[in-house]
Amino acid sequence: MTLREVYFKGKKILEISGNESFSFDAMCIFELCFNVNKINLVINGNRIADEDVSRTFFKLIKRRASGEPLQYILGKWQFMGLDFYVGEGVLIPRDDTEVLVREAAKKIKNIKKPNILDLCAGSGTVSIGIKSIIKDAIITSVELSERAIFYLKRNISLHDMNKDIFVKKADIFENYVEFKNCEFDAIVSNPPYIPSRDIKNLQIEVKNEPIIALDGGLDGLDFYRIITKKWKKILKPGGLLAVEIGINQEQNVCELFYLQGFKNIEKINDINDICRVVIGFK
Repeated sequence: MTLREVYFKGKKILEISGNESFSFDAMCIFELCFNVNKINLVINGNRIADEDVSRTFFKLIKRRASGEPLQYILGKWQFMGLDFYVGEGVLIPRDDTEVLVREAAKKIKNIKKPNILDLCAGSGTVSIGIKSIIKDAIITSVELSERAIFYLKRNISLHDMNKDIFVKKADIFENYVEFKNCEFDAIVSNPPYIPSRDIKNLQIEVKNEPIIALDGGLDGLDFYRIITKKWKKILKPGGLLAVEIGINQEQNVCELFYLQGFKNIEKINDINDICRVVIGFK
């Protein structure tokens, strides 16, 4: 088979499977296997494809057709122009989270060497994203999942940030007392916020991501309750709390901020005018 024939056969498999982005996904996997991009495929499409590489390509295509996330298959994904290692057991970086990173960074950019706590850090997108903007920030990244911590540490090393981003394994529902002697200028978090009852209705790709990173409890607000009530205590006076939220959760999350005494509460919308972030000050 030629390179062109291999690519089109892979694309057809994805299309038949119901994949809505079959052309894009097939090209990403094709480039990963053959190191041939779309332009080179047009030029060199009649070249005979290596049989071993072709077999690998079709194995990956079948994994994608079965619903495995493209990002897991590729092993890397970009966020804010930065590469992040990802794989089974860690939440995939999403563009929505850029709103949290940029708004939090904007609020604390004038603090010299800000001390920042990132709760539910996952693969490190928030920690590394903020550090890429605020060069002198010191960040503690808290995560419970061993698998996510593997990728978190790997991504911190990838971006040469080991001296300023520190990883702490902890359960935010239980281990907040371990931080009682700490003081932070800001707490940021992209916590699980999908209501438990809605998990079963998620797209098949999302269901392949770790439930621990998705399930926010019965109403999706469990993590916001514990963060606003218990973790607020280690914020400096005037310190910032910034969280990403799910669609239509802004009223409930703002109420939790208000009940715990946060001031100057703001709701931040994304480019599609959907509220993605709630911010408040101690």
